[in-house]
Amino acid sequence: MTFDARNSVSNQESIRGLLQSVADRLDARSGHAAEDAAAAIRPSDEKVFMLISDEPVTISQMARVLGISRQAAHSSIGRLVEMNLVVLEHAPSSRRDKVAAITPAGEKVRAAAYARRARIEAELEATLGGPRLAEFRKTLQDIVAGDAKP
Repeated sequence: MTFDARNSVSNQESIRGLLQSVADRLDARSGHAAEDAAAAIRPSDEKVFMLISDEPVTISQMARVLGISRQAAHSSIGRLVEMNLVVLEHAPSSRRDKVAAITPAGEKVRAAAYARRARIEAELEATLGGPRLAEFRKTLQDIVAGDAKP
């Protein structure tokens, strides 16, 4: 089979390629400088970290909410503990379960992450305008919700 350029969709035309380009740009704009403690956080670990930032949660709860395996959640927590961003403590309601809680160093990283998110959202609003940004957000939410359904 030979490649036919007339029938191919470039990365800049395909939805997948466009979404990847947007994700790459957002990552670049997020300000993950080498001196930033958040720079070493993997994107998958960042989801776990931001969930913990809201309130202490067990590894099982985390896995359920994020739709990942308990082992994947535990691996992310382990990396975050090594970075001193999170600690594991015994759950008050169970001697067997442990909850992950954010450390003071983690609080600083979380605050910086929220500031980066706000800056990126402001840049997007300046580029797209409020109504288009709201429409874009709604479209992405619809896609994510559709993917979450069985």
